[in-house]
Amino acid sequence: MWASVDLGEGDPWGLWRATSKGYGGGGRIVFWGSPRGDRRCEMVPVESVRQTPRVEKLSITFFERGGARQMASQWQRVRKGRQSGFTLVELMIVVAVVLALTALGVGSMNEMIPRYRTRQAAKVFAAQVQQCRSLAIQTNRECSILLVSADGNLSDLEVWEGEYWVGLGNRSNGSTTWDYLPVDADTDGSDDDTSEGVVDLGDSENPYFMRQVGLAEWDALSGPGVGNSDRLVISPRGYLNNPAGDFGSTGAFTLTFVNKVAKQAGLEENWSVQVTRGGVVRVDPTNSSMFAGSQYGTDTTSGS
Repeated sequence: MWASVDLGEGDPWGLWRATSKGYGGGGRIVFWGSPRGDRRCEMVPVESVRQTPRVEKLSITFFERGGARQMASQWQRVRKGRQSGFTLVELMIVVAVVLALTALGVGSMNEMIPRYRTRQAAKVFAAQVQQCRSLAIQTNRECSILLVSADGNLSDLEVWEGEYWVGLGNRSNGSTTWDYLPVDADTDGSDDDTSEGVVDLGDSENPYFMRQVGLAEWDALSGPGVGNSDRLVISPRGYLNNPAGDFGSTGAFTLTFVNKVAKQAGLEENWSVQVTRGGVVRVDPTNSSMFAGSQYGTDTTSGS
């Protein structure tokens, strides 16, 4: 049997499930409805009823009046499942995890950034030496790297220093003047642009600025001839004109760049650039034993 039933103007359409009262039988009263059509109910077997997540209970009462079976209904809609969103406890757990991961990341970055800068400073110097060597060969003129200043206090994080200049000489041997890069004196007779040849680790306006990286004091560097102290001079043949005494016991001149953050913490995380008399350049971490005691370059007993 079925009968038209008014479920009210605010009822959503859908499949409604109800349990009959006083009607007898093993069935269920099931309602269909649509906002655009009449509502109706029908007696169907239990196994034919599909669950709906929108309605949990609809109570039906049948009663006799005037010999006719009539029905009164009262329904209650209950949404199944949880509402979307997060509880306060869940949000607090997520925030705690994010803060913990952030703290770990910040700690790692504080160690990695100075280490990266120190390595970059060493690689820049090595690249400048190689560029200088290429210029000397290409132009048939000497090219030099003048070491200007070192960091006087490697444990002071407020100040970091280290400066050197790269320039092309005016002769193939025994140059008396140097045109610091880029090469411009040949065109206007004046070295008025030194933007590429002056490297200053402590100058924030310099393109090679390296925060918290210091250039360590280097061993005595007499340089070739007169007036070339603290200068590496590369000949047009690609080797260095410096005397053998400038290359130390291993046959190489070494310049060390210091990670000042690690230095203050009592650690050694420095990078060294080694330049042989033959013009070979190598960058090594000083805290590595891979190349410890290696011998290369020209023997120190050779002539100047």
